Amino acid sequence: MSFKEKIWRATIGRLLARMNSAIEQRHIRESFVRLTIKSAGRETLMYYENGRAAAIGCDFAAGCKNLDLLIYKEPPLKWRDTGELLTPEESEKVYSKLADYLASKNLRWAYSETIQRTA
Repeated sequence: MSFKEKIWRATIGRLLARMNSAIEQRHIRESFVRLTIKSAGRETLMYYENGRAAAIGCDFAAGCKNLDLLIYKEPPLKWRDTGELLTPEESEKVYSKLADYLASKNLRWAYSETIQRTA
């Protein structure tokens, strides 16, 4: 890779990092007004509430023809700002709100532990 390409990639990388940071801050600000759930890539949904965020593991291409989304309850949910684990009550609230959100979007989903794996 030439020196010019290295400079170009570094510049683009910094620009994209700033954009992602600005988007994340906007979602956190919005969460003070209303609960927000956003996609953060193919394998993560972000749950925003009261200025805090938690990442929910999922798979949009689960390989099951009757599902649109597979949700993983492991590992336990953590608040991104402090790294604290959510209490069982908070976790259940998050999963309940997520279920309501997915139902409103007419997505077929299931928890990973309810799916029979065939090897």
